[in-house]
Amino acid sequence: MSKFSDEPVGTQPMSKIGARKFYNAIPEEKRLPAIILLSKKISAQDRIYMKKLRDKNPGDWYISQHFFGGMAVRNYLREYGFGEKYWPIWNLDDIYVFLLEDAIDKEYT
Repeated sequence: MSKFSDEPVGTQPMSKIGARKFYNAIPEEKRLPAIILLSKKISAQDRIYMKKLRDKNPGDWYISQHFFGGMAVRNYLREYGFGEKYWPIWNLDDIYVFLLEDAIDKEYT
C-alpha cells in the first residue's frame, strides 16, 4: 500500500492528484478568505518571482522553498485560523500550494 492516500484520512498525506481533487471540492467561499489573506501578504516582487518559478516548472515550482517559504505560508495560514481543523485535513502540506497559486494569480487589495 502506498504511503499516500487520495482521501484526507488519518495521518497519511494525500497523493498530489488526491490533494488537488480535495482542494477543488472545497467550496470557493471557504477557500476565498485564505486566498485573499495570502494575496494581500505577497509583495509585487514575490508575486512576479513565484509566477516565474511556476512558469518554468509548473508541477514542482514550490519544492525548493517547501521547508523555508512553505513553512512560513503554512504557519501564516494557521495563525489566521486557516489550519488543519479549518479545512479539515491532517496537514496543510496537502493544499497550501494550491492556495498560494490562487493567491498569486489574483491580487486583492
